[in-house]
Amino acid sequence: MSSASAAPSLICPSCGTDCKPEHKYCPGCGFPMEKLHEQPDDPLVGCTLPGGHVVLELIDVGGMGRVYRAEQKMLGRTVAVKIIHPHLLGDETVEARFITEARAASQLNHPNSVGVIDFGKFEGRLYMVMEHLRGRDLATVAHEEGPLEMPRILDIMNQTLAALEEAHHVGIIHRDLKPENIVLSPLRSGGDFVKVLDFGLAKVLQVAQIATSRRITDPGMVCGTPEYMAPEQARGDDIDHRADLYACGVLLYELIAGQLPFEGGSPREVVLMHLSKMPPDLEQVAPHRKLDKAVIQVVQKALAKDPADRFQSASAFAEALNQAMRPAPKRRAPSQPSTRAGAKVACPGCDAMMPVGQKFCGECGTRMPGTVPPASETLRPPADRSSDEAAAKGASPTFPLPFVGREDELNTLLDLADRDDGLAAVTLVGHAGTGKTRLLEELEAQLLDGGHAIVWCRPDPWWVEKGYYALRNAVQALAGLPPDGGGPSLWPGASPETRAGLDAIFERQVDNKRNGRPKRRWSETPPLGPGEGSRRLLVAEALRWAIGRAHERLTEHEERGTVVLIIDDLHAIDGASCNAFADVVEDPPSLVPVMMVASHAPGFDPGWDRLERLDLKGLATNVAVRLLGVSGEQEEMRQAAEKEAAPSMAGPMGADQEGPGAKRVSPMYVEQLRRFSAEGGEDPPPKLADLIALRIERLGADARRVLQAIAVCGDATSQKQLETIAHEVKDPMGLVAELESDGFVTFEGGEVGTAHPLIRDVVLVSMPAAVKATLHSRALQAGFLDGVQQPLEAEAQHALVAGASFEALMLLERVAEQSRSRDDVAGSIKSLHQALELARLEMSRGVLDDPEAAVLMFSCKLGDALAAGGKPTDAEGVLTEALNLAGPTSPERSRLLASLANVARAAGRAEKAYRHLDEAVRIAEKVNHPNLLEMLERTRQLWIQGLP
Repeated sequence: MSSASAAPSLICPSCGTDCKPEHKYCPGCGFPMEKLHEQPDDPLVGCTLPGGHVVLELIDVGGMGRVYRAEQKMLGRTVAVKIIHPHLLGDETVEARFITEARAASQLNHPNSVGVIDFGKFEGRLYMVMEHLRGRDLATVAHEEGPLEMPRILDIMNQTLAALEEAHHVGIIHRDLKPENIVLSPLRSGGDFVKVLDFGLAKVLQVAQIATSRRITDPGMVCGTPEYMAPEQARGDDIDHRADLYACGVLLYELIAGQLPFEGGSPREVVLMHLSKMPPDLEQVAPHRKLDKAVIQVVQKALAKDPADRFQSASAFAEALNQAMRPAPKRRAPSQPSTRAGAKVACPGCDAMMPVGQKFCGECGTRMPGTVPPASETLRPPADRSSDEAAAKGASPTFPLPFVGREDELNTLLDLADRDDGLAAVTLVGHAGTGKTRLLEELEAQLLDGGHAIVWCRPDPWWVEKGYYALRNAVQALAGLPPDGGGPSLWPGASPETRAGLDAIFERQVDNKRNGRPKRRWSETPPLGPGEGSRRLLVAEALRWAIGRAHERLTEHEERGTVVLIIDDLHAIDGASCNAFADVVEDPPSLVPVMMVASHAPGFDPGWDRLERLDLKGLATNVAVRLLGVSGEQEEMRQAAEKEAAPSMAGPMGADQEGPGAKRVSPMYVEQLRRFSAEGGEDPPPKLADLIALRIERLGADARRVLQAIAVCGDATSQKQLETIAHEVKDPMGLVAELESDGFVTFEGGEVGTAHPLIRDVVLVSMPAAVKATLHSRALQAGFLDGVQQPLEAEAQHALVAGASFEALMLLERVAEQSRSRDDVAGSIKSLHQALELARLEMSRGVLDDPEAAVLMFSCKLGDALAAGGKPTDAEGVLTEALNLAGPTSPERSRLLASLANVARAAGRAEKAYRHLDEAVRIAEKVNHPNLLEMLERTRQLWIQGLP
């Protein structure tokens, strides 16, 4: 990835405007673009942090670290990354404070608090991943717009105090609240959405010591900004949450009066004033406000020198302020820029000529006359008279939006379904949000009256790739079987191989007494041995039989249609099911007209050799504009919307490139944009994942908690599960109705789920780290509710994210074994890789008793799995790295060498293989390990005989 400085043009990291190279300041928001040129050789730009965050551009530099714009590459979601200055890493106090900031802030889960998504170390550098804010800090707003109206001040204070109330509830003190740490984003209604950030000096009350057994902030150390510092904080005393309320009092005084209560020639002088002087009378300082006595009393109480005389909670402060200031916020008039083409106006700061309507000068960054901040730059439904009348009546857009722009793709699928010459296989490939599922639903609707047998398969509701889940549902629906598969009496015409495959798919108990073995579940058996066939072949045969049964059932009703198997989100389905689908595509049932159509994300290989592929792009811009509600008669408005559509929807998740300059808009972006606009949002981001994240951020605190719990539990969440996981919410099911109306969730058959996989993914990656761990821990503990036990794969993921390392390692090992038993090598590799990464992490954290042993064991298992999966180079790399960790004479080193020997032999390097095996034998003899020695000798004999 090239750095931003090397590009012919730059994207503003603040607002997304496409800026020319000569622009010193962003014409859209005034961001100083020169900052991006200051260090063109920044080594962090282009790096990928743990969690898949790609560092893109430098945004700002502060006293503690550098802030970058980054992108979560799997979703295209924009985040901010704070990386501590390298020269501070030698200071244990700074490092401890940074970790404390991240850990404390990641507990915050309030709409008005900036969420900390992840934190850790990368190549020796401490980093923290946070929400990327799109707005201006309160200091900038007050400076550029002058004295704020009293209702707007009340709105800002209410949201700030709400954020503090939650922080104080979980034991966090901000300790440095000031206008620069409060960011405002505009709402279409004229209000502001507040975000409180920078808990760099936060203190977790419950944690008095760190690993070094000393306080992070020593007694007597004064931290904070003098102008907003409470007297007890200025003295270096121990402080509590009431210090933040004092800072809020200073902030309130400043917003009302237009000046600070205490101003001096030096920080020391200001601190002394906070300790001993009373602030100037607000009535005299701001006579134009005509303040009510109640407002003045609220400010005085907040600024009391003694904490006991102040408000004792943020909620009490907010309640008193609301009682004193009752009027509701007024609507601010939107900007009315000139539309005359080519018109320019002189910048008041430097006299440079700038286009009319441009908000900031591209040369000096001065706000241009005639613009009222902040205006919108991106595509939104133009407001015509009818939409204004509908809004006044409380009407909202109708969802889902009409199905348009997909006629060609739909006709192609219909033509394939009408073929009667055997198998038709086709895949729909597109990014999340391009309308793959909607197209498949329209296909089903068109085929319903054609005498076809239509069966859907989807990923498991936990989204953990549960083994055989999709395949089991497909076989059950195609053959008309009960949920448990029934038994041989319901399997007419099934061959012994088919019956064995059905037993495996439905995990039926099999009688093995004839072999002198007890009954066991198929899911717990090892793979079939040489000469006995493959589990994969058996389950594929069962799927072919089920397709045949579906066709037989059609002919019984004198129907001559096609068996249509629709597989949605194939990339999220377990490997064993994917293998069966691929095997049937390769060798379909004879004399059966069948159509298999699957949707999946780009980059996924379904393994279907015989197929047609449809690449699904976004909608044409003119179609998207029509969906946004622009009528054909409003030509001028239509042209304006189309002009804004191209830049606003650029990027992998908002639009697809199709030829030079061509932009195509994701249908889901159009829907989310309409919802965002109806909710009063302004300045929508240009990427779909960012837009969804912004809508989620602005949900109420309890609604967001319920949505997070659903995302963690899965798409078959019951009321009991929801009440257990989100137990701090009083009426979660009441909020489900609200979330369903907003298009975030679905509620059918007593089960709740997210409305779209991308919404679930965005919720999960946007969730503060500590909050995510807590919810997964609750889900793991719940385990068995409503008579349904969650699958092993779900338990493993809950334990992994919850930080239950020992339990996670055991569960991941079991998941890998189950995947191996189903001939799902890819699934086994995935689980073992997760286990190995966790074991490596525990080596630095010291939670496990013997993390090195776990690393060596999972390295050996992963190496074997990679070799079995045809990846000898990867296998050798994993095993060699572990070999460097193993002791010179230990059983673990002997096992690793044996695995390396197998990898070398499979790669045709016989001499190297025997050298590794001889060394493994020598070590086993030296440590006197008879079982290991016997296994190695048996391997040598098999090699001599030419057997695998």
